[in-house]
Amino acid sequence: MLQQGKGKAFFSAILFISLTASGQTNATTAYKWKNVQIVGGGFVDGVIFHPSAKDVRYARTDMGGAYRWNQAKLRWEPMLDWVSYNDLNLMGVESIAVDPSDENRVYLACGTYTNPRTPNGAILRSEDRGKTFQRTDVPFKFGGNEDGRGNGERLVVDPSDVRVLYLGTRHDGLWRSSDRGVTWARVNGFPDTQEAVPTTPAAVPGETPEQHYRRMPIRGDGIVFVKYAPDPSETARHRPSQTIFVGVS
Repeated sequence: MLQQGKGKAFFSAILFISLTASGQTNATTAYKWKNVQIVGGGFVDGVIFHPSAKDVRYARTDMGGAYRWNQAKLRWEPMLDWVSYNDLNLMGVESIAVDPSDENRVYLACGTYTNPRTPNGAILRSEDRGKTFQRTDVPFKFGGNEDGRGNGERLVVDPSDVRVLYLGTRHDGLWRSSDRGVTWARVNGFPDTQEAVPTTPAAVPGETPEQHYRRMPIRGDGIVFVKYAPDPSETARHRPSQTIFVGVS
């Protein structure tokens, strides 16, 4: 369904540009597409816009950090250049979330790989659009440079109660914070999303299917997006949303 939806959106965009270029509208505008200078490495797998604040937007990459748009200078600025070599794992940004009620508050879920050799991930919290951060280490790994990194945002702020955040992981289920990302607890009632161990023989002689599965760096995408369906009455009373959609791949 996700791929089908993306296909429809892409077709609509192409149709609009074709009609404009053919002169079937009253006003025609020539489009000129070119690369955007971002001065960063990796694959840009998400661009996150603030829902109400103009020109507040961020971009995340799979292994090159996160970036903030500077409207005054018309350029993307790096947010994670302070990360040391020992914390290189944080340069893979799995997801970014903005606070709909505070244009300066932003959250980053950072971690590049889920293999046993890579450290656990961290949630970075900022109250000044990513100029400075506070850090919460989490007891699981992120896969910013693994399959499914462009499927959606796994980290989201509840628009009805911005103290509440939900976070979908690749191999450790759904997590919730009620204090603006400072502490996290697993949502035990959410169905287990752990991928089953395959039964087909591995290609490596003498290796069992489970040994091969554990050795491979990619083991399913897990929870790839979280979306809220806010109720205006809940928002007015600052009560957490009661309807939440979670996508699993």
